[in-house]
Amino acid sequence: MENTWQKGIQTQHEECRDVDLTVHGEFPTWLDGTFIGNGPGQFEVGETTLEHWFDAFAMLRRIEITDGSAQYSNQFVQSEDFRVAREDDRVRRSLPGTPASGSGLRRLYQALTGGLQDNPSIGVSRIDETLYAVTESPVGLEINPETLETTGRRDLTAGLDSDITLGHTHFMQNTQWGMSATFGSECAYTLFRREEGSSPEAITQLQFDEHPPYIHAFALTEQYAVIPESCFGVNFRKLLFGTLQGGTFLDAFASRERQSRFHIIDRSTGERTAAVSADPFFIYHFANAYEENESESIIVDCVRFDDIASVTDLTISNLRSENPNLPEGDFVRYRLPLEGGTAERELLFRGPVEFPTINYGAHNGRSYQYAYLAATDVGGLPTSIAKVDVEQTTAQRWSEAGVHPGEALFVPAPDPTAEDDGVLLSLAVDGYDERSLLLCLDAETMTERARAVLPHRVPYGFHGQFYEMSNPTRSMAWAYTRYLNREWISQNYTANNNISIINPVRILLLCCIRSVLTKIQKENASSCGKNSIRWLMNNIFKERSDTLSFSVSNRLRIATAKDHIIIIVFEAADEYLNINRWRPISDGLRTRQRSPLSRVTELKIHHYELSLVTVEPHTH
Repeated sequence: MENTWQKGIQTQHEECRDVDLTVHGEFPTWLDGTFIGNGPGQFEVGETTLEHWFDAFAMLRRIEITDGSAQYSNQFVQSEDFRVAREDDRVRRSLPGTPASGSGLRRLYQALTGGLQDNPSIGVSRIDETLYAVTESPVGLEINPETLETTGRRDLTAGLDSDITLGHTHFMQNTQWGMSATFGSECAYTLFRREEGSSPEAITQLQFDEHPPYIHAFALTEQYAVIPESCFGVNFRKLLFGTLQGGTFLDAFASRERQSRFHIIDRSTGERTAAVSADPFFIYHFANAYEENESESIIVDCVRFDDIASVTDLTISNLRSENPNLPEGDFVRYRLPLEGGTAERELLFRGPVEFPTINYGAHNGRSYQYAYLAATDVGGLPTSIAKVDVEQTTAQRWSEAGVHPGEALFVPAPDPTAEDDGVLLSLAVDGYDERSLLLCLDAETMTERARAVLPHRVPYGFHGQFYEMSNPTRSMAWAYTRYLNREWISQNYTANNNISIINPVRILLLCCIRSVLTKIQKENASSCGKNSIRWLMNNIFKERSDTLSFSVSNRLRIATAKDHIIIIVFEAADEYLNINRWRPISDGLRTRQRSPLSRVTELKIHHYELSLVTVEPHTH
């Protein structure tokens, strides 16, 4: 068999900007948005090949899908690590498997003074309306989502007593949940939450000695955080003493000779509800977790490895080889009793598999039926996408010879009728044609609907997100909508009596002005970047925002002062409103001149859609 997978582990130096792609098949008419992925781009420093898959320098990939067409850009993240590698042909800071250039004393000094890499190759995350490329590092690099240019840096540990933050986080109701870590003779992992626009708040801390578990991700249920404590991790004493001889994270990664456990943390109090023991495991990624009330337990679905090879065998030389020794992670289900004890484990799908995803916006932390995984039959990279029915433990697959599909992101259809009503987007490497493809699969049938062919091959990536145009949504890990309650509205708007009250109903009227001011967005992106209700009022509706008023009583009522348009109407104070962010996505008014409310309303009536979305109550 031809070694097609090595093409996905080779450097791509070429950077493209806004290249129109050939599309075979048809994207769904409702699919409008941007896929942004992150992962390896360069595997060498000068003439020296890096050691580990996680060492490669980060490259972003962007594919915008609009009206059935697709446009592609890619660019290296301009980290200090990348700059020094390009300009000086040296490794600035020690990478997971490759030591920093220079003397042993220099490396030791860096280790003692907290000199950590800033190469953000794990994924992307939107925090406070800004996009960041992230990894397990103190910093996130700010990215312009339109151009992929690196525009700044942010200390993600600010407000936390920590050395790094993890690359994987969760977002629930506009709150980020993440973990940070402190390393040394005493080590700790901190669970934190961060409200939009606020500093992080530490919820609880797990303490360890100088040989802590390696934690890459964690899971959330509606009430709990589930934190894995594997029996493998970095021995920081060994790492420190090995630094003089060029030792790395990989060299110090070893068995902890401790039992694996799951820590169940109450998210509201920070108290540990239980520590559930389990057979030896190592976990990179979780699919989902939820509370099973009838048995007073938590269900945790994840990809489980049983030995240290899950980390040590992911070297570039091994993955490129003709017969790679690929770690065989299985997709499993753990049942964790809330009173503590021992976890039960059930096989859901035999590996090697990785990169599990679900219909995140609707089912993260809740009972679900379908998970999607990148599965490998032969070679060093995945060869198929598997849809696993976790209730029936059955599976469907999509595959094509020589094609290596990446993480499958689920994008729901508008007004979905089922959990799998939507599409999967996967950036794949075609090893025969030496090009990359954006695959669009029907999530229900696992049949191909469309593919967009890139102008070149980009290395196999790690994680990405799909941000919808009309509702910028982090498809895998963040429903990027604004939840407004009575207190929020009371604090941000002043009520008066000059309003027309509309009879309250339990339907949120989303006035989807889908075709307004595209030219403004493209030509004046800085002002259009804040796609929120406030921005819409101030910039599209020329009327002053103080003409928009709210009445808060036993029922919340919202209307406009001039009877032109209903903005929001709902009832019941204990419900939250899901307010879609507004973003113009196609031709409409073709001028920078801001239009009066009456004109926009008239256009809406004659040309634009009105969506009715039932608002479900959120329990708090």
